[in-house]
Amino acid sequence: MESNMKVTLHYFPGSFFSHRVLLALYEKHVKFDEHIVNILLGEQLKPDFLKANNKGNVPVLEIDGTFYSESEHIIDVVDQTFNTAVKLVPEVGTSVGDAVRDFRKLMYEIPIDQITYGVIANRHVMKDPSCSRHFPPTFSRTGIRNKFLGEAKKIKVILDASEPGMREALEKKIQIAETRAEVFLDEANLIKNLDFLETLFDKINDRLEQTKRENPGVQETWLVGTSFTAADISALTLFYRLEFVGMAPRYFSDSVRPNVNEYYIRMLARPSMKKLNAKVDEMKKMFIKAKLKSVGLTVLKVGACVGLVGGLGYMGYKVFTRGSNSS
Repeated sequence: MESNMKVTLHYFPGSFFSHRVLLALYEKHVKFDEHIVNILLGEQLKPDFLKANNKGNVPVLEIDGTFYSESEHIIDVVDQTFNTAVKLVPEVGTSVGDAVRDFRKLMYEIPIDQITYGVIANRHVMKDPSCSRHFPPTFSRTGIRNKFLGEAKKIKVILDASEPGMREALEKKIQIAETRAEVFLDEANLIKNLDFLETLFDKINDRLEQTKRENPGVQETWLVGTSFTAADISALTLFYRLEFVGMAPRYFSDSVRPNVNEYYIRMLARPSMKKLNAKVDEMKKMFIKAKLKSVGLTVLKVGACVGLVGGLGYMGYKVFTRGSNSS
């Protein structure tokens, strides 16, 4: 029976892709245990975790001893395994199911890591400059480059002591870490990605209008149809991240794609999103305590945004890439 299944989510509360799985579990009303994999301490590279997911990525969902990775696959598994009134993944072959599949694929392929670190490294592109306060001086261009080069060195040490079956995945992570710094700092690459999002948001806006037309008289519609689906989860996490890095006003506001803005406001009001926000706030407190313990009260000099410790501290300091620490 589903109710007797042992479900454990191995995740990091600030992880972009962990957010997607958390929202799916909350929407499906699945009871689950939590195991936080602290990627700030490199726990995703520990042997026990690598045995569950040899790519060393979060999140990983465990159901009765079977491990599932890749956030979109996990959402599919959750929807198929737990037969609740909520259906996140409509059947492919139907107009709604096909549209949900296509939007999920489109949003999954967005290089969210490049956008996140690219904006932080090139803060002059931020549309909401106040978000700069989230990121301390250590998140300078030099700091970001040094971070990823240092990460590659740490993985090399782990590689030397790793089991043969894990070497290939670790070698790939080293290659990714060594190349990410330059990719993330490349402003031309960032501009290309941000321009692509304009096209994506046009499609989202058009789809929202189409859905309203197809459902006249329905007070509340979502991206595809009258039910909240996995496509909405993909949209919500994307909007949430763009807001965090100060890019949301470029794509949606009261005056820019107001339909999209109204859609985001409604998504933020969902119980699942309120639970996710509580989880992120919990992580902030954990992070503040850890910093206070490690560096003492001098950390308070950072100011009111100390809880963010550079923003990415709790939003997934090392998590914004499918090829590295999240999926």
